Amino acid sequence: MVTYKDYSLGIRIDEETSYATGGVEADALSIGKVTNFSSTATDNVHRLLGIGEGRNETSYVYGNVDITGSMEWIVLAQMNDTIGSISLLKFGMGLVQGAGSTASPYEMVELDEIGYSATTLYTFAMWAQNEGGTTDDVDKYEGCTINSFTLTATQGDTLKASMDWVAQKVTSAAAITTAYAAPTSAPWVFQQGSFKWGAAPTAVAKVSSFSITVANSPLIYRSLGSRFIEQPEMGRRLYDFSVTVKMTDSIATTLRDDFYGQANSFVAGTDPSTITANDEIALTFVEGAGASGDKTMVVELDQCAIGSMSKAVPVGQGLVEVTFTGFAKSGKPDSTDNVFLRYWTIT
Repeated sequence: MVTYKDYSLGIRIDEETSYATGGVEADALSIGKVTNFSSTATDNVHRLLGIGEGRNETSYVYGNVDITGSMEWIVLAQMNDTIGSISLLKFGMGLVQGAGSTASPYEMVELDEIGYSATTLYTFAMWAQNEGGTTDDVDKYEGCTINSFTLTATQGDTLKASMDWVAQKVTSAAAITTAYAAPTSAPWVFQQGSFKWGAAPTAVAKVSSFSITVANSPLIYRSLGSRFIEQPEMGRRLYDFSVTVKMTDSIATTLRDDFYGQANSFVAGTDPSTITANDEIALTFVEGAGASGDKTMVVELDQCAIGSMSKAVPVGQGLVEVTFTGFAKSGKPDSTDNVFLRYWTIT
């Protein structure tokens, strides 16, 4: 009897060329340092009992199949546009374009429709493969779509990513055809980061944590003749962020005043009633001193607004911290696209 171990599990992913059928195991790549993986498959069996048939159930009928899951990983400085620790997020955002250089960075741009052309979000296949010696265990998930993903970092820690996903089907097997190979790129860490805010973003000091979440709100449905989901359609895109900082006089006159809508107190909100969302976020990670060969990653959100401010001051805490949460309308627009994320090797 083979008992499978977590340290023998590897996650590999390949872009699909058609819905729920296009992944190739030999081409699948690792995103590296996955710290948590979970999946749930549900049959939604109908448990039937008719009048006069007694107290006990008399038959079971197959129902709709639901396959969902989540994954967390440490973000590595992998400079590629295929499948990697950063580029995996394109399945929840859009395509990656560019050459990965200073003059032409990789750009992850917003796209609206799932499909298999240059202007659509691709779905992906995912292999969760556990090497068990003489008998392996492989679950292949096909027709995978990212519901939402989050980037987060806390002082003293690495940059982490997580995602929730939905798949059309899963197939299990007892043999791995391509071994898992862990990438060797270094992780992004908190001390490499900087956070900028404002209409012309400037650095915010004393940041202790942040998170940015992108939710796709996919529309999941089925059609007559099958209990498996159809290719999802993307719904409303939502950008949310949270940043925790040490309270300073400069925070009071920047983020807090932006939250109020004016200095020191809330605006009346009558003329106008709409928020002027001119502020931007630039979240940057730079490897080393930014010399040639070093790597850079920038997440940019446009037209941001702060929705809440939370300040807790327990006795003995010492420094006062305040947490701002808010939302954005889009990634940073350029001449043709809304760009959520840029990353490149300095040349």
